[in-house]
Amino acid sequence: MTERPFCKDDAAQVHYTDNRARRMAEAYWRLQTGGTRAEWLGLGKNNPEALIREGRDWLRAAVAAGLLPLIDTSTGRAITDVSLDLDPDHHA
Repeated sequence: MTERPFCKDDAAQVHYTDNRARRMAEAYWRLQTGGTRAEWLGLGKNNPEALIREGRDWLRAAVAAGLLPLIDTSTGRAITDVSLDLDPDHHA
């Protein structure tokens, strides 16, 4: 079995400006609370701050693991590639 890539440098470039971090935070909050998007937006741009930080950290982990690409936040375009390999042994 070959070692899977680990892209620590790419992960370090993931920032709060990556909209995926806020979307992950919102999705997590909505799953936990049953709240709506309107209720999430009513909490304010940076609240709950801890969830946004966690969303960014999970996103960094996904980029490091090669599950999600690093994106250019100014264009939304992927900078790195991700494997579309669906072999379960590859991701185990």
